[in-house]
Amino acid sequence: MIWLLALACDPPPEAPEDLGELSLYLFENFDEDTEALEAGALVMEEFLVEVDPEEDVEYRAVTLPTLTDADLGGAEAPAEADPETQVPVAVMWTSRHSLQDHVELQVEDNQVCIDSSSSVYHHRVFTTDPDCFAAGTCDVLRTLAEVRREEPLTSFWYDVHMDFRTLEVDGSTVLVSRGWIPEIAVSDDGLATFTQSYSLDVRLPDPDDPGTTLRFYALWSALDMVGVTDDLLAIMLRNGIQDSFELADDFVDGVLCDNDRDYTPTRER
Repeated sequence: MIWLLALACDPPPEAPEDLGELSLYLFENFDEDTEALEAGALVMEEFLVEVDPEEDVEYRAVTLPTLTDADLGGAEAPAEADPETQVPVAVMWTSRHSLQDHVELQVEDNQVCIDSSSSVYHHRVFTTDPDCFAAGTCDVLRTLAEVRREEPLTSFWYDVHMDFRTLEVDGSTVLVSRGWIPEIAVSDDGLATFTQSYSLDVRLPDPDDPGTTLRFYALWSALDMVGVTDDLLAIMLRNGIQDSFELADDFVDGVLCDNDRDYTPTRER
């Protein structure tokens, strides 16, 4: 792939070598520059192949730099969002399933038992054609989802934009997605406010075992709730990401979580 890029009129962009800056670079360039995403994915692979998926999640998690307005690349920040309140966390892992399995997961409109266990209702509306995305005849999928989360400490509804893009990098397909909430979410009891949430998910075939998939999942979140410190929120986010990794793999295996996928709670507007 590198020699093919060299034939282009302009040289390919040079992706950051630091993992934190790379995450910002990929988020910002998701809709801006396909060559930038390709270059960034090659660098991301260098980090992910060094990760031992058998290690405890705390050793596969990293703290990221803040995602500022300059890094949004067309995504929307909730009104009056303060980037300095973000808790930025990423987790790396290896899925036992293929990249194509992960592409097909994205065209499931019901994401319960694919998203983390706290997601008791998660339904996507597709604003582009999901069938062509799953078949590989188009490379972008755009969605808007309504999500109900029920945590031990709080419960709330929110809407989330989630976009997906496939790339051909070094002869292999790579899946990159990013998401964001356009508005703040307030808990049922009014005691917690979910003021920001941005996500970046990068999935690449493992070069040593193409039937498996290397994963990097980042969250930049801000929760205003008495008793929830930044350190506690970081642990909650880290564990939630790992939970979603495992549930997605189980779902491909035909093993469902304990949540009722037919549960349809009422949302008060």
